[in-house]
Formats: sequence, structure tokens, C-alpha cells
Amino acid sequence: MPSLLPYLDPVNARFHIDFPRVSEDTSNHIKSRFPFSVISESDPLSRLLEAQLLTDARSEIKRVFVLLQKDEYLLTGDEIWPISNTDIDEYWWKAFSSYSNREHGGDLIILDNQISEDGALLRLRPLFFCRTKQVFFHPLCHECGSLLEQCHDDDLLMSFGLQPYSTSLKRYLFCPSCFSLSGRSYFYTFSLGGADS
Repeated sequence: MPSLLPYLDPVNARFHIDFPRVSEDTSNHIKSRFPFSVISESDPLSRLLEAQLLTDARSEIKRVFVLLQKDEYLLTGDEIWPISNTDIDEYWWKAFSSYSNREHGGDLIILDNQISEDGALLRLRPLFFCRTKQVFFHPLCHECGSLLEQCHDDDLLMSFGLQPYSTSLKRYLFCPSCFSLSGRSYFYTFSLGGADS
């Protein structure tokens, strides 16, 4: 699964993406729910962040905006027009296709590992941010140390009493390694809801 992490490493990369913090005072990061400079959060599915492309010497190449998927969706249920994770995936792919169409003359910056061989947009591996160390990292399983992944298997989720991916707005991380070895895994979500077991 591709990752944005190599592009966030200021030490080992020739260039990297830097997200300005709300404040350089570490104590404020703990108080603030989201530590990065947000340009817009009005969309229920995404937030727009300010960022910079920097060289390995921290010289600015370009100021950019990063469109980021929200950790959770705060949409109310609509029986007439329900929206699910599958719909949102399709919205991201359509937006990518529209912005990457060179006829529109956009300034979209595409990274090699986010595009499949046939030109489709790939999902990136989940990332966490440590406020204390000020670094991004992939979440790890506390049982075996393997990388956690987002679970898209509806049958697996429902067998544990969780909401299915394709017909809900809930997303869960789990450990595929633990599950393949023992048939069990912890499941993690951004916040527990009344329907979560």
C-alpha cells in the first residue's frame, strides 16, 4: 500500500512537504485538536491545509494546498439519499480525475506512489502525527508490531459487530497479520459511536 510518509521526511528526502503548525509552542499542540494550519474546514468530508514544498536545505520550492480526508464524517443520516464510504471513495476518484485533466490547466501536483499503473488514484496508508516528537508515523499493532490497515471487508466487520465499510460512514483500522494468524484483531476507530460494539 502506498504511503505519503517518504514525502514528509525532512531528513532523508531531497524535497518534502511541510505543514505549518498552528503554534510552535508544544503546549498549544496538546490543547489544540488539530495542530496544522487549516485554510478551510467547511466541507463535511475534507479539510484544506496550507503546506510548503521544501528542499532538503529547507528552501521553499512552492506553497501548496493539501486536500485531506477528515478523520470522521459528521453527516446526518438521510434515508432518501444515504451517503457511505463507497460513495466518498468515488467522490475522491472523480475529483482527482477532474483536477488531473490537463485541459483545465490546474496546478495539481501528483506523487508517483499515489497513482496505479493504469493512472487510477490509490489509497494511501493511514498516518498518525505525534505531537510530542513532531513526526508522522504509520500506526502499528500493539500486539505484533505490524502496520494497521483500514478494513474494507464488510463481512469481517459485521462478524465482529461493527458497521460495514460499504454502507456506512464508519472506518476501522485493524491488523491483517494478527487476523491471518489467529483469526482475531483489535479494531480502532476515530471515535466510538452508539452502534459500535
